[in-house]
Amino acid sequence: MPTLIRIGTDHHFVKAFERDSLSSYREVSINAESSSADGWSGTLGDFLTRLDNRPGDGLYMKHTTLTDIDPQLVARVLRPVRELNWLSSLPNEMRPSWYWLMAGQAGTGTPLHVDSMASAAWNLLITGRKIWRFLPPAEAVHLGMIPIAPAYYEFQPVEFEQTPGDLLFTPSGWAHAVENPTETIAVTGNYIGEANIDFAISYFEAVGEHNNALLCQDVKSAFTRKDVP
Repeated sequence: MPTLIRIGTDHHFVKAFERDSLSSYREVSINAESSSADGWSGTLGDFLTRLDNRPGDGLYMKHTTLTDIDPQLVARVLRPVRELNWLSSLPNEMRPSWYWLMAGQAGTGTPLHVDSMASAAWNLLITGRKIWRFLPPAEAVHLGMIPIAPAYYEFQPVEFEQTPGDLLFTPSGWAHAVENPTETIAVTGNYIGEANIDFAISYFEAVGEHNNALLCQDVKSAFTRKDVP
């Protein structure tokens, strides 16, 4: 099920992405969604300032990866969290860039969706509050969001309020919507690994992405080899 783990605001994983820690990247150029049809472009520093001072702009930075800001930032993600993603073992040209810095003004959010490529996800909240509403995979299938559901999921809808220092996990196939009642800064990542690679293989076969299914099968075989100490 979706799970929320309280690691606390004093944890080094949280402090690595606080505003003070991000200050050295203030001049990095970023893009964001906004209430304007053209969106918003500017520096990360200007954007973080607008989070507090311009609440009516509907600014939401969703698509800026950590490597867009600085490739070295990925190393600040807690190692056991990074190791959830078996696809990180792939060569650079094949490896998905699945780490993002996300930030939004009060009143922004994400509509109901299922994460792409059958992946699971984690979200670490640095500042603010988020409200998460989840529907189980069987309901996501009923709504036409995914073609199949993991057979082991038989759960009811759930809701969480996430606060700073909370690490929230979204399993594969769960539909979810997110509301930001306050300004928020979060670090998030997707992964395919031990917990969900079998579902990913079945999902890719169901949608006709046979190359991705074969790739995941190869990754699974490499990680589960018995002849490697």
